[in-house]
Amino acid sequence: MDTDYLTQFLTWMLGALPGDIAANLVGIITALVTLCTLVIRFWKEPASGTTAHKVWSVVHLLASFRKPVAKS
Repeated sequence: MDTDYLTQFLTWMLGALPGDIAANLVGIITALVTLCTLVIRFWKEPASGTTAHKVWSVVHLLASFRKPVAKS
């Protein structure tokens, strides 16, 4: 039987928090992911090794929940 620990943790966490705080937390996370997705949509990948590329990688990770594929 597969156990999804992340889902169990989130279910427990949202159940442990008061409803208004949990709703605010979900709203903030949703807005952050949406904003990162929009940024990635219009911001082309900067040159590798720059500070801008490091920031872009973090934004890409938050937008898609996976590491960006390195270009060769």
